[in-house]
Amino acid sequence: MWARLAAVLMIMSGPAIAEAGRAGQPQWLARITLARSELHDPTRWSAAETNILAAHFNYWERLTSAGPVVLAGRTLDEDGQGRLAPDAVGLIIFEAPDRVAAERMMTEDPGVKAGLWRYKLNSYRVALSR
Repeated sequence: MWARLAAVLMIMSGPAIAEAGRAGQPQWLARITLARSELHDPTRWSAAETNILAAHFNYWERLTSAGPVVLAGRTLDEDGQGRLAPDAVGLIIFEAPDRVAAERMMTEDPGVKAGLWRYKLNSYRVALSR
């Protein structure tokens, strides 16, 4: 009985816990897509493009450590020949005080700066999390 009650309380408090400590910061969802079709084939990336990808990862890793990133990742689907699927996307959910700050975070991404990928930014709110 106590285990069931504890599970119910965890489920009920999950979103409140997820929101705790966020100080009411608006959340943003960035959907990242590759800017050119040849980028779906990692074997065709130049050394410079590979370095930009590493800088992109480091940029978001620093922001994750600093606190505004809720989650970041990408789809893993391939076409069966080692190329990323045509609908491959990266997703980042992060906090920023307003759209201007959120846009600035995205335009400072090394991959966006270099024109390797594009992004679409939407206001967002995490409703449930585990």
